[in-house]
Amino acid sequence: MVAVPVEAGVLEYATAGFTLPGEEESGDQHVVVSTPRGYLIAVIDAVGHGPEASEAAAVAAGCLRNNGGMSLPEIVHCCHQNLKPTRGAVMSLALFDRQQDTLAWLAVGNVEGILIHCDTEAPPENIVMRGGVIGSHLPVLQPVMLQIERQDTLIFATDGIRLEFEHGLCVSRPLQELADHICANHRTGTDDALVLVARFREGGA
Repeated sequence: MVAVPVEAGVLEYATAGFTLPGEEESGDQHVVVSTPRGYLIAVIDAVGHGPEASEAAAVAAGCLRNNGGMSLPEIVHCCHQNLKPTRGAVMSLALFDRQQDTLAWLAVGNVEGILIHCDTEAPPENIVMRGGVIGSHLPVLQPVMLQIERQDTLIFATDGIRLEFEHGLCVSRPLQELADHICANHRTGTDDALVLVARFREGGA
């Protein structure tokens, strides 16, 4: 997919994905929507693969798009209620506050998240992945707040991408190249795969 400037000068993102061979629909989806203070960014990985997983992911995506103005725990609880009739999903979510230059993030299940700072001396930060399945059983929901700067890069990747994708990344390359590189070189080939790469282009007010 082509890198998308959500709003000129604020946030840009790109995605790359892979559907499990033999399937026509993916259970991995992404959502990027504006909120009153910034943006909600999320990657969903529905349980399993195929049409039922795609359906569950679509339910979660719809809930996210309709409730981006809530807190992260409230959003997850809303998704939990809507996903109960489905096979469920795991996901990682982030709320970018453009006024405070902060990022709150939260993971239920194993969608990897990493924030790579533009300051090369600052170590990358990894999301805390808590066990659970949205629609079935939730862990304690404890968002973590991070301070961000212009040009910091956020990456979410489903478990169809091997965890070592983060090693040796050149995050200065164009976002679509970066997303394509991760998906092409680190996908497992045994599940749907999705990578979302977002870069923060502007600080707060």
